[in-house]
Amino acid sequence: MGGDTEHKHWAVMFNDDGHISMTPSDGKPTPFGTKMYKFWTVVATDLLEADARAYVRMNWKDMTPYSVAKTLRDQKKYSHLSDTEFDALWYRQTLDEFKAKKDSFLEEEAKKEAEEKIEEEEKKAAKAAKAAEAEAVEAS
Repeated sequence: MGGDTEHKHWAVMFNDDGHISMTPSDGKPTPFGTKMYKFWTVVATDLLEADARAYVRMNWKDMTPYSVAKTLRDQKKYSHLSDTEFDALWYRQTLDEFKAKKDSFLEEEAKKEAEEKIEEEEKKAAKAAKAAEAEAVEAS
């Protein structure tokens, strides 16, 4: 089998600065909110990989650490946001909130992905048509 071990369960944790960690787990349940290593708050330790990745995608809205973002609050990236919207960028859902919103999030994500694929295909078709038109003009 080599070094490729497939993990059935995953742990997801976050810290006060907004970082989210996802790591293989033994699958033993740990209650939401449990503190690990003083800095990390456990979301769950028994998620399937797809759910762990969905949690990360749902909750990771800005890669800037919260402590840094607060110092940049008046800059263009954040100035248009209300205080509630700004703080929401670093809010990490509880496990129950995640489970309640997961299906609609995944549906919306799939819908966006399909729309982007159609848009990309339309761009390719328009480019091909333009190339064919240019070729036709050259040939005449």
